[in-house]
Amino acid sequence: MKYYTSILIAMCCTFLSFGQTQKLFNIEEITLTDTIEQKRIANSLQEKPVLYEDDKYVVRRTCSGEWGGSVYFKNKLTKVERACSATCAIAILKNKAKYLVVSSLAHMSGFSSVVEIENPELLDVFKLPPPRKRVGKKQIRYVGDDESKSSKGTKVSVDTIGIEAIAAFVYQEQAYYIISGREGTFISKIESGKFIRITKIGNTNIWTYETMFKNTKGGFNVLFTGFKDKGYIDVTGNRIIICYFK
Repeated sequence: MKYYTSILIAMCCTFLSFGQTQKLFNIEEITLTDTIEQKRIANSLQEKPVLYEDDKYVVRRTCSGEWGGSVYFKNKLTKVERACSATCAIAILKNKAKYLVVSSLAHMSGFSSVVEIENPELLDVFKLPPPRKRVGKKQIRYVGDDESKSSKGTKVSVDTIGIEAIAAFVYQEQAYYIISGREGTFISKIESGKFIRITKIGNTNIWTYETMFKNTKGGFNVLFTGFKDKGYIDVTGNRIIICYFK
């Protein structure tokens, strides 16, 4: 009888161990009140001209707010620069041989999108359109006229409103996105054309007008500068720190 009881206990323990899942991300929230240190961090995370770079391409972005934005892939070998529409790109990931362009805009209820690019050589070569009019030698263009309107060579993974994408990263060959909305801030992934929440990492709705990235060894930092909250997010592997400036 004791023998069968031992087997039953062992089976129950095994079943319970399978039902438990290891925590995917380690989240920490901290508050920084040292204004000198805040300024030092903000200065170190100022926007850089290059949004992304690998052995084939250097990628930059432009942003005209609600009037549009663009990302430009410059081939290092041919020096040809191709572009597509992205309002406004905050990050570019490369995962499973695809480039993922993550865009977000804090306008009205907020907009976020992710598009896939398998081959940047299929994007259009950007050409500045003719001016709206000329006054003497002066050319007149409106805000956004110098942004790409092309979607050629891209595939939409998600396009949504009411959510702002703050950051994006790849962990264990899976693309993850830090998104924020009325219900707080979450780590998410994309399934069936939607952001699927995985882990809540804060109750605060981080509404930022600009994000600034700085790549680090094994991860990155991103600065958020909203009208209510300011701070930065540090991602290294599966460790995520959200620091609020107070």
